Amino acid sequence: MSESTKPVKSENIFMSASFDGVCRLWDVRTNDQPIRELLVPEKCPPWATSACWNAMGDKLYVGRRNGCVDEYDFASGNLTQTLRLTKNSGPVSCVYCLPSGKHLICCSMDNIRMWDLRDDVKSFVPFQVIPGHNSGVISHVAVDPTSKFMVTASGNRGWQGQETNTLLFYDISITN
Repeated sequence: MSESTKPVKSENIFMSASFDGVCRLWDVRTNDQPIRELLVPEKCPPWATSACWNAMGDKLYVGRRNGCVDEYDFASGNLTQTLRLTKNSGPVSCVYCLPSGKHLICCSMDNIRMWDLRDDVKSFVPFQVIPGHNSGVISHVAVDPTSKFMVTASGNRGWQGQETNTLLFYDISITN
């Protein structure tokens, strides 16, 4: 594999998500073109609202306006799976992969879901709903390296009348 197709764990590579739906990977050591573009899947509306790497750097997750999260393989740049939220969830506003790489936090207007990404665990409901937020766009998720604590930020900036700025702290425990 060339240097640009190996899984990335480098402070020189960063990712951008954009309204055209394309997720671009950039190398800060060069100032010209992206090193890779993850294109919008067929029949998917544009707007990549959030994106993140997994802990190994070999998978990328792109949250979309249509209530889906697309998983891409870094080495090939191919779409490997699409996680779909329930119909009334609204756009995905933030995605965050836990340091273990086994779970993905996915935020939307109605709540936060923690998806189980392990191949060996299949269930009828592939996610757990994390209660707490009930209004405003969840704009950021932070999790400590041990995955014991999570902080989420949300708000509507007063765009819909009453301001709903909220910062919630969670004590999380994940069973294997």
